[in-house]
Amino acid sequence: MVKGVIDPLVARGDPRQPRYLVVVTSLAVLYVLSNTSGAGLLPERLEVAVLGLSALGASFLLAPFAFGSSYIMGFRTVVGFFCGGVVLIAIAPALPPAMRASPQQYLWPGVMFLVISGLTALALRWRVVTGALRSIARAGEDASADDDPIMGRRATLAILAGGLLVAVAILHFAFGISPLIAVVMIAVGGGFLNLIATRAYAQTAFNPVRVMGVLLQGISASLGGATVATNLTAAGFIAGSGTQCSNLTSDMWYGRRYGVPSRWQFWAQAAMVLSCSVVSALTFSMIHRSTPLTFESEALAAPAAKMWAVIGLLFDPGTAQRLPPFAVQSMWIGGVVGLLWALAESSERFGRFVPGSIGFGMGLVIHPSISFAFFAAGILMWFVLRRWFKVSDATLSTIAIASIVGEGIGGLLQGVLRAVGAIG
Repeated sequence: MVKGVIDPLVARGDPRQPRYLVVVTSLAVLYVLSNTSGAGLLPERLEVAVLGLSALGASFLLAPFAFGSSYIMGFRTVVGFFCGGVVLIAIAPALPPAMRASPQQYLWPGVMFLVISGLTALALRWRVVTGALRSIARAGEDASADDDPIMGRRATLAILAGGLLVAVAILHFAFGISPLIAVVMIAVGGGFLNLIATRAYAQTAFNPVRVMGVLLQGISASLGGATVATNLTAAGFIAGSGTQCSNLTSDMWYGRRYGVPSRWQFWAQAAMVLSCSVVSALTFSMIHRSTPLTFESEALAAPAAKMWAVIGLLFDPGTAQRLPPFAVQSMWIGGVVGLLWALAESSERFGRFVPGSIGFGMGLVIHPSISFAFFAAGILMWFVLRRWFKVSDATLSTIAIASIVGEGIGGLLQGVLRAVGAIG
């Protein structure tokens, strides 16, 4: 996707792509500033006023990021989102009245579907795990084979040792996590599990980071770190290190493709780690102080955040949370369906006809309006523009990235304007 945008902008010099990028980004920013959460001039969602479905959460979120995400994720995935949204609408009448307008609050079957389908998909890719183990065993055997080294072995070991000591000290004195759990989380989460996740994503386009977070939460709980705070810190190791490692791996690939030295990209990212860590820690502290962590909390909108929060609360023996009626049975159903879905998706003969399991699982834990927005945007991007109007992949990639970037910029500007009182 990124290469598809860079090539027309730079390597191939397509003069239309910069114009598309500017126009689409500007339109996305203007819409976000003008919609219901901004100036209130344009609607933020369209309700499905048929058979009373809007009372069950049926609507379409009008979000620019939906266009970009639908194209990046692929059509099978957005079909999975649609199926997940339909299931939520179908079960909404049977939920407690307070949940019917937001059926994603009943997240038990969706969480278990994501966990089991992810574990099954990872087990089916067992060669990735064994390949990661072999790569660790071979590490450093032939350093002379690297034609684009970042740094020497001594410098690497010094940075690793220094980073480990600093991280363990901060986790122990600032967050109360024992040195043993901290070292294990760093070594297993930031090292071994992250290596498997990155390798799986690079080789198969399957990103098991959500499952890896759950696995590290289990390891943390088995070592005595069963509290919600420690458990979520374990999941945060996967989220943070996985994202950074994925970005670095992508940058290395793009850099090699365009002749940029690897050390430039590595140190550019390394320079941002400290500042990003401080900002992330402060942001988490603010959210944690202002928002109580409960099963029904709508503050945790991201599917991975919901899943990790649920697992953390289940591991914590001191939590006051209680499962609602039929939660355990629904988790069993979600787990069995996740297992069968992942097996069907892996079939060479029938897999291409099965909606994406990641989309379906996420569709069970986010508001139906987002799932339906992904599906509608996927129809527009993949069929109307790509197939019927023959819009090139380069242009669609530009539109996708511009839509996502425009939504982000618009959201930041919206916050600034709200802070200064320019909008309500």
